[in-house]
Amino acid sequence: MSETTFALEINEKFTRMCDLRLNGKKIELLSLGSYESAVNFFDTENALVLEKQVETIKRLYSNLKIRKKSVNVIIPDARTYSQIVEMPKLKEKELIAAIRYQADEFIPMAIEDTYLDLEILREDKKTKKILVLIVAAPKKIVDQVYAVVDKAGLIPEALENEMSSAGRLFSEVLVIDSPVYLLVNFGFSTTSIYLVDGTTHLIVFARTIKIGLDLFVKDLKINLNWDEAKIIDALRRIGLAKTGTLNLGSIILPLLKELVSEIEKFIALARQNLNLNVKNIYLFNFDTNVAYLTQYLQAYFNIPTSTAPVASAVVPNPIAKTFQQELSSYVSVISGNFR
Repeated sequence: MSETTFALEINEKFTRMCDLRLNGKKIELLSLGSYESAVNFFDTENALVLEKQVETIKRLYSNLKIRKKSVNVIIPDARTYSQIVEMPKLKEKELIAAIRYQADEFIPMAIEDTYLDLEILREDKKTKKILVLIVAAPKKIVDQVYAVVDKAGLIPEALENEMSSAGRLFSEVLVIDSPVYLLVNFGFSTTSIYLVDGTTHLIVFARTIKIGLDLFVKDLKINLNWDEAKIIDALRRIGLAKTGTLNLGSIILPLLKELVSEIEKFIALARQNLNLNVKNIYLFNFDTNVAYLTQYLQAYFNIPTSTAPVASAVVPNPIAKTFQQELSSYVSVISGNFR
């Protein structure tokens, strides 16, 4: 962990920022906050949109009173392509060549239009094999992110996706006592499911599906004819509660069924392919935007399910107290400090 950098996360809904230091084995939050990202930032080259994102970063940076200039940047899993593969231990050039050769198996675009990043998660000296996380991102998006960060007056040191960043929090700092567990990154436009082997504390299997908070909101807008702000507020307060005058869960039931079906398939694959039986499920990112989501999943799978226990790794202070109910939303940007 560098003492001269902080972290910036840009996703489709929010721009988040975090500066921290390690106090023994605990995280001491120095600055933490978020503003709404410029609408359609990842989908347009419109100069006004890009300038709005620049101003968002500058305003957040100023209001949080961060003095560091170097920043590690995190972008959504939804805008990248990730794969965890086991490979023979090779020299760096040979490894890169082998991965580029196989890249078309998981990257649905021309390899020359992407940047590739490799991270060796584990090396088995007996079998002489390595577990490698491969992340590919469109050059267009990466270049655009770097450009707005630079224009905001910051120095981008590194860029990664949510999976790469969040994995470090659970392997290096927030070590959960469970033999096998799922991390469910309930995002804005997608949900990523990560399987963590509790013996190594590493993500060993992952999948991203196209269901997120945004689909819940759009479905409710169509059915209730409410504005987005009212729907988001209702999801936060009422969510999937079965009591009360409004049953939101029944309206978005098809989406919920699809979500649990994908998680169910993932759990089955983990058991069949890796012989790993999931014992716990932890949610983060936009999970607190849907009340009773953890209870819904726990009832369906009959597996202990909760929000990721980030607070257990954080030193109590005024910032931690302010964000205590939504610390799981900041998993990726907190982890970005440990690169």
